[in-house]
Amino acid sequence: MEETLRADFEKIAQGQEVGGLNAGCTPGLPCKVSWSVDQAAKVAQFDSKCISCIEESATDLFGPESLSLTRRMYSGAGHDSVHTSTRVPTAMIFIPCREGLTHNPAEYSSPEDCAIGAQVLLSSVLKFDKQRGTD
Repeated sequence: MEETLRADFEKIAQGQEVGGLNAGCTPGLPCKVSWSVDQAAKVAQFDSKCISCIEESATDLFGPESLSLTRRMYSGAGHDSVHTSTRVPTAMIFIPCREGLTHNPAEYSSPEDCAIGAQVLLSSVLKFDKQRGTD
């Protein structure tokens, strides 16, 4: 991601078009971009069995529509999962937020979406527990 951003920012600084970002803008004089990394967080490696349990639970809940209603996502936020994933099997479940706004006081998820997330979580924990008993 950083490599892509560095390349794109350099192009924008030189007045070049990047994915329509400066379409319709008044061309300016080229400028220089400086870059510093304030923090580099480790990427959490989520457990494949946990992920399978979540996906199976979503399929159980949504049926054949689960592929169009769910998707795998990656999180850049510094959740506790970054740390727990180094010690225990870990994965995350995300639910929709109004306007995609998260980690913000204006974040809102409907009670229905919260209930769906809780149901998938419960089912996932039960499936994972059952798997552990057979391993």
